[in-house]
Amino acid sequence: SKQTSLPAVPSASSSPTTQHDAQPLDQTNHNKKLTQKMKIPAQCSVKALRPRHHPSVVMTDKHTGLQVVGAAKGGATVTTQLVLRHLGLMEEALSHHSWIHKYRMEVFLKDYHHTPRRCKDKCYKDRWLCIKIVRSVVDRAVSSYIHTLKHLADDFPDLVAVTQERGVSAKQASFQMFLQALERRAAQPYRYSRGEDHFMPQADKDCGVEQGVHHVPLEALHESMTLVNQTHGVFLDSTGFTSSHYIKKNTTDGGEGQVQTKHEDVSGRLFDQLFKTVGPKTKLAFPYDAFFENEQANAQFCQLYCRDIFLYAEMCSQSLLRSDAVIQHACVMEQQRILHICGNDYFQQSSPPTTNAVV
Repeated sequence: SKQTSLPAVPSASSSPTTQHDAQPLDQTNHNKKLTQKMKIPAQCSVKALRPRHHPSVVMTDKHTGLQVVGAAKGGATVTTQLVLRHLGLMEEALSHHSWIHKYRMEVFLKDYHHTPRRCKDKCYKDRWLCIKIVRSVVDRAVSSYIHTLKHLADDFPDLVAVTQERGVSAKQASFQMFLQALERRAAQPYRYSRGEDHFMPQADKDCGVEQGVHHVPLEALHESMTLVNQTHGVFLDSTGFTSSHYIKKNTTDGGEGQVQTKHEDVSGRLFDQLFKTVGPKTKLAFPYDAFFENEQANAQFCQLYCRDIFLYAEMCSQSLLRSDAVIQHACVMEQQRILHICGNDYFQQSSPPTTNAVV
């Protein structure tokens, strides 16, 4: 694995404008600033998975000018819960079905006032309050792998092809095989398979920072929502949904804000070799970072999810988020992990960050 120093979180660009702000963005100058600050490496145009046209989950309320979006395995359930609680619909949704997405698809989205709108139209031009929840790229990649193997393996033709060549079942594919299948998927950008939103990038072409959408990290959602509430006067309560515990759950902390970088390499293990039985349940036996101790697999991951790596960095550069210590800790921890896995090519060169944040 590559050992490098940690660059600073990219400097803040203008914060997104919403319905609750005083003035709209100067979009031309804003886009120019983003282009100057974000160095997109060649990897993003070679083997990268292409971003979707729209987010996979969009929760909209026309009455209040609110839209919250998220990706499958990247906070889709939290996105749904956040808006339903805000609108007082949680009890109705859970009465409809314990799986909250059933209510979202069968009831909520069929109401005209909750029909998804384009971020380019509503968040920038009409100044709605728009929020995109973004998950750690590292954590989501492993979570996507696990979900795909459990629920979608036989429906992912590239995974079936890769595993057939190796004489194993698609449901037993290793993480390395999963990445190889994603490379084949990236080479065929216009093909679609069932459930692929669960492993395609979180980045999308419609709801970017330049469209006036606040991006917030799932790993520090409570703190992010608190800032949004204070800034815009709209109370979005994420209590009990998620918090910064995601960092501690999936990463081995090496102390003093450093990520422990030595793990047993499990990226080549077959799927059923990754779990252990704890009482009546079967649980993953290794931290997520243990999937990133193979240089070849790491290079594949970095190329495939290049756009999401930059999406996370761009999110952390927003001025609104830079004022909170917990959020910045989440950003620094993710950068540490990406630098360990991918090296400096995925961040603009700058001096290490200095922070007085107490977490």
